[in-house]
Amino acid sequence: MTDIWIFGYGSLMWDNVRHHPKKIVRATLHGYGRIYNKLSVVSRGTRSDPGIVLGLRRRIGTNIKGVAILIDGTRDLKGIRDREQGVRRTAYLETNDLKVTDDDTGRRLEGCLVYLPNPRSPTFIHEILSFDAKADIAISSRPPIGNPWDYVIQTHQKALQLGIDDTTLRKASEAVKRILDQDDIETIQYVEVYGAPTMVSNDVCKIGLPKVLRDLLNVQQGSAIKVNYQDRTVDAIVYKTDKDLLERGQCKADNPRKHCWLNRLAREELGVSILPVNSTTHRNHLPRFKRKFTPVTLSKT
Repeated sequence: MTDIWIFGYGSLMWDNVRHHPKKIVRATLHGYGRIYNKLSVVSRGTRSDPGIVLGLRRRIGTNIKGVAILIDGTRDLKGIRDREQGVRRTAYLETNDLKVTDDDTGRRLEGCLVYLPNPRSPTFIHEILSFDAKADIAISSRPPIGNPWDYVIQTHQKALQLGIDDTTLRKASEAVKRILDQDDIETIQYVEVYGAPTMVSNDVCKIGLPKVLRDLLNVQQGSAIKVNYQDRTVDAIVYKTDKDLLERGQCKADNPRKHCWLNRLAREELGVSILPVNSTTHRNHLPRFKRKFTPVTLSKT
């Protein structure tokens, strides 16, 4: 098998060393645009908490700036296919008949492989989602390595370093940062509050946080953070939870990225109250540990 060109429009633009590229050039894919339209259940998330990754959408008159890498087809194509298509080769479709050109020479890179999301794959996102909705998926995912939001933010940053200012990448990154309030990670406001599981003692103030918030505040289990409600503040010991609150996962948080549980002692010292029944909360018929309380502000000690 001869050398083969591969067009990279996402992480392949910079994360390509393992594929032993013989040459890397700036390149343009004609007639397509970037779009976050595929769920990831392996590299960026799990089946229960998938991540969201880049794909392509046919758009006449639109071009994508990326890179093309030249690889040894015999030695390295399988690795590319495993990465882009998955072991079953169903996540993305491989095509070599799209127009990809070298930015420096204008020459068409004949036979350049491009990977398109497979619309028949169960991980393909058919509905039209806002950037905020896509950011929610990214933030709520559980990747095996790193923070849930790393992929979206890093893809935009790396593209800029390559001189690529893509509107889709920028808007997706801005949506994630806006939701996470990453401009100020010392404090997080309007965090949902739930009652602690019955197994949690009340000897000291305790708080359960999902990994998203623990990572964002850079706090570890067993450390303390400040919890504020109106003019009251307590120091609470950090425990872990996730979007399925404890008590054997019988209760899901309404907001998987910004919630916590507080034990009775912490709730009493803060003076938080159970939210009344209204259009957005209907939990008062549930046991106390499943009920929702007035939101709080979290900050580092």
